[in-house]
Amino acid sequence: MEDVRQDFVKFQTNLKKRNLIEGIAALIVIASFLSSGVDEEVLLRKVAYFEIALAGAFIFTYLFFVKSKKIFVEKLNSEQVLVSTYKEVLREQIKLLSSVRYWYVLPIFIGLFALNIHDIYIAIKSNSALGVAVFNLSLSIGLSLFIIWLNEVKTVAELKSKLNSLESVTL
Repeated sequence: MEDVRQDFVKFQTNLKKRNLIEGIAALIVIASFLSSGVDEEVLLRKVAYFEIALAGAFIFTYLFFVKSKKIFVEKLNSEQVLVSTYKEVLREQIKLLSSVRYWYVLPIFIGLFALNIHDIYIAIKSNSALGVAVFNLSLSIGLSLFIIWLNEVKTVAELKSKLNSLESVTL
């Protein structure tokens, strides 16, 4: 049972680190895209910059104020409470990461897609090379798909495996 307690404490620590990193990243995204958006002259690009900044704020708020409430339990009086709390936290994280495409990738991708489409439009209009604009669009799509795979497939499978191993714990 001590192994379960240590694993739960390690899991809580990793979630705290993840939330801190996501929070810092969101603040950087918000600051950089707001500052870039203010100086932008083209309305579509300005809207895209502000949309990405709002998406960063939404992700930060969603992680910190909606999904982190039950994660950090300080006092677990009994082994039964420990195991049931750990299972509940794992189920919540599986649910959270299973829908990452909707609350994480999609809000940011909308703004990136608008920026990339505008760059392609400008390249076509000015008869310049499309290579960089198409590469940026491909990179945005590839990165979005990688984030979805990493969270919704790989990490969820690991968490389900952990949950299944907890199901076999006898109290």
